[in-house]
Amino acid sequence: MINKLSLKPPRHSLIKRTSTSLAFLSALLATSTAFAYEPEEGQAPASNPYSLGNDWEGSSEIIPSFSTIYRGPRGLSTTEPLRPSSQAQALTAGEEEAEEAENLPYGYTLEGAPAAEPTSAFEQHLQDPARLKATLEAAGIDPTEDNIASRFWEEKDLYIRLVNNQHGTLLNLIQTSFTQTKSLLIFDALRETLSVQRLNLSKCQIPLPYFLALGTALSLNTSLQVIDLQQATWPNQDITLLGLILQNNRSLQEVIFSANLNLNEAALQSFYKMIESNRHLRLIRWSQEAFKPLKTIARTNPVAMVHLGVSYLEKVMAPQFDFLPVSLSPSLDPVKEAIALFTKADKINHPLASYELGKIKEAQQQFPEALKWYQRSADLGYAAAQYKIGEYYRAVWPQKEPVLPTADYGQALEWFHRSAKQGYAPALYRLGRLYEAGRSGSVSLSKAGDYFYEAVIRGYPEAFVALGGLCGNPSYEYADETMAKYYLEWGKKFPEVSFQAERLLKFPSQG
Repeated sequence: MINKLSLKPPRHSLIKRTSTSLAFLSALLATSTAFAYEPEEGQAPASNPYSLGNDWEGSSEIIPSFSTIYRGPRGLSTTEPLRPSSQAQALTAGEEEAEEAENLPYGYTLEGAPAAEPTSAFEQHLQDPARLKATLEAAGIDPTEDNIASRFWEEKDLYIRLVNNQHGTLLNLIQTSFTQTKSLLIFDALRETLSVQRLNLSKCQIPLPYFLALGTALSLNTSLQVIDLQQATWPNQDITLLGLILQNNRSLQEVIFSANLNLNEAALQSFYKMIESNRHLRLIRWSQEAFKPLKTIARTNPVAMVHLGVSYLEKVMAPQFDFLPVSLSPSLDPVKEAIALFTKADKINHPLASYELGKIKEAQQQFPEALKWYQRSADLGYAAAQYKIGEYYRAVWPQKEPVLPTADYGQALEWFHRSAKQGYAPALYRLGRLYEAGRSGSVSLSKAGDYFYEAVIRGYPEAFVALGGLCGNPSYEYADETMAKYYLEWGKKFPEVSFQAERLLKFPSQG
């Protein structure tokens, strides 16, 4: 039996977002006749329950507020239950229950929230690993693919899993035929989910109204890192529309386009002019036809400089990287080309360029130089660099020979807080550890639990083990052996922390 509060999703009161392009997108959505809600055949007319809403104002600060309730993390496979059979979770007061009720998805109540576990005969069929494998292979799908279940679940079930961060890191919508209900439900959920890091829209045909809905979702989402548009089609294959979508996104690091995407220098120039304010997008995998015009645009556009520089680095790490020509000039050194481009972009205050220079210097073991570039990027507001500076002040960076011999936890906390305000999962986890150990001046297990949970719903592996260990600590005010086991069982699914999770399950006292 699932606890009646277990389906409460993280709402906008917890994570508020801003986007300057949303007024334009909202106007397009409002004026598009295709967005008028039409009931399915045989249904009675009704008001649109899946409105994208207008709660877009506010700051970007992460405010942990989960001290009274811990929901289960997003599901990591279709062959395991999403949560334990019972969860002892208590409300603190009647007014909190009313607040929780307001935050549930449309049409759901505290007492009547449907179970998150699969209930259909087909989904029960998928619970058997052997049958699941046979079903997927028959459909031409890789059985090892993460979250293949997004292909099969009904839209409303998928919506609930997404807003509750129970779905997994991959939202796989390959060859999806979008309808009004499906697109509005999925894209509305996509703007809220924190656990999905990769969106696969390969081979999808996306009509204009749904493409704009996708744009709104991407402008609001703070967790997506990769979007795959290989062989996807949208109105006129217009990359200007994509530029509008990407110009204010703060989380996407990589976009993958089809190799056969028709491009010309004018369109590419307009695209990069539109996304010139984006300081997070690290790489666009264009077709080879984009290489020459991108080199021209990279003479003046800092975002194009970074994308071309990262492309050179990708060529070094993966020679088969197909954006750059198969054979570059023998005299060309890709790393030197990348450094030159990043240095030029840094002079125009591009924080990602500074961060990439720091990574190069760190790989070359030139740690003082790396620290200089990380500090430069952190001062410009880049979350990953701020985390690096926090690790420096924690006297653990670099790992084998820290540059700072003695930790300065006050400075470390300050930089981790800056990074965590942008939702950066490693910083959220690290704050939890510091509060758990009393590095802030006094031990605060309550704050530690809040930060661990924020990292958990973003899919950070170490946080599952940390939260599981904390829930098993009798000194923790919300200690719960069932939840401790639950988070540790999920921790076992991550290879990098499976050993620690196994150990804590066998020897709980070591937590």
